[in-house]
Amino acid sequence: MIIEKGIEPPTRNRYPFATMEVGDSVVVDGKRACNTDCPAYNAAMVYGYRTGKAFSGKRVAEGKVRIWRVQ
Repeated sequence: MIIEKGIEPPTRNRYPFATMEVGDSVVVDGKRACNTDCPAYNAAMVYGYRTGKAFSGKRVAEGKVRIWRVQ
């Protein structure tokens, strides 16, 4: 086993919710037709609940969900 130094760990945040301002949106892959089955949509709702921000999502194409920061 080789010990290596100076290698950056992966970032935990896959989605840009922390840097989004009100009115910003992002399109993400939605596994199914419903917003609630989209992991990114669920992550936005949890992040919003924990930080006091609000997000909304809508299916915009087959397999795609747009998520807006609304508050």
